[in-house]
Amino acid sequence: MNKDKKTKLTSIYYINGDYDMYLNHSKRRYIYSGKKDLFQERVVILEGSHNLRDVGGLRNSEGKHIKKSVLYRSDKLSNLTTDDLIKLERLGINKILDFRSINEINLSADRMPREACFFHRQTGVDSVNPNEFNRKIVEGEYNAENFTKMMIKGTQTTVDDIKDLVPMILKDILSNKTGTTLYHCAGGKDHTGIITAIILSILEVEREVIFRYYLYTNIQRKSHDQKKRDILKKICVKPFGDDMFEAMKANRKYLQAAFTKIDSQYGGLNKYVKDCLSIDNNNINTLKNKMLEQTENLYNLSNI
Repeated sequence: MNKDKKTKLTSIYYINGDYDMYLNHSKRRYIYSGKKDLFQERVVILEGSHNLRDVGGLRNSEGKHIKKSVLYRSDKLSNLTTDDLIKLERLGINKILDFRSINEINLSADRMPREACFFHRQTGVDSVNPNEFNRKIVEGEYNAENFTKMMIKGTQTTVDDIKDLVPMILKDILSNKTGTTLYHCAGGKDHTGIITAIILSILEVEREVIFRYYLYTNIQRKSHDQKKRDILKKICVKPFGDDMFEAMKANRKYLQAAFTKIDSQYGGLNKYVKDCLSIDNNNINTLKNKMLEQTENLYNLSNI
C-alpha cells in the first residue's frame, strides 16, 4: 500500500486471512492482506471451553458497532477449571443461558461463576440423546452425505423451534442491568450459531459478516477438533474420513439453510422477526439501544 495516500476507513474486520475495509456503507474495497486476526481479539481463552467469545465489536450497516462485554456466546461450560471460573467472574458474567436439552445437561451440567444465575432456554428436543448420537458416529451409521443432510434439516427445523424462545432470550439480555450475559449450547456452533445470527441480523449486521463470524468457530475450535478427529479415527468401526470431519464442523451450508427458510417461508428476516417471533419495533429499538454504540474506527490503520 502507498503510505502517502491517506484514505479514511470507516470499518475493518478480518476475513479468511485478509482485512476487509469499508470506505462507505455500500462499496467495499480489498486493500490489505495481513496476519493479525481481529476476531481473535474477542476470544476468551479457557482451559475447559473452546468456543467462548464476545459478540461485541462487529459493525452494522448503519455504521454503529456492537458494544463489547455485553453479550458472550460459547460452548458448554461443564469442563471449566477454577481458573476459568475466575476469568468469567472478572468478565462480569452473571447470567448464563443454556440452550441444551435436559439429557445433555444431566450428562454434563455447567460449572457456574459465583453470583451467576442459570436459565434453561432449550432450543432442541429432549428426544436427542448425546450418547446415541455419538454411538452412530462411532459405528459408522453417519457418513458425510447423510450427516450433512441431517444438519441442514435440523437447522431448518430450529428456525421454527425457536420462535417462542428468541423473544425470551432477548428479554434475558435486556433485563441484565448489572453484568454480562453468556449463552451457549454444547459446541457453540449450531444452536448458538443460529441464535447469534438472528440477533446480529436484528442489529443490522450484514449477512456476509454474520456468515464469517459464524465460521470463525472452525478457527477457534481447530486444535480441539483435531484432537477429536484423531480419537474418532482410532475408535470408529468404519474409517473416519476427512469428509466426515468437515461435515461435523461449522459449515456455511448449515447457516444458509436457516436463512433460506427464513427468506422463502417467512418472506425475509424482518417479517420473520415481527410476524413469527412477535418482536415489534419498540423491542428492536430497545435492543439496539442496549447493544449498539456510535464509535470512531475500532482500529487505527493509518500506519499501514
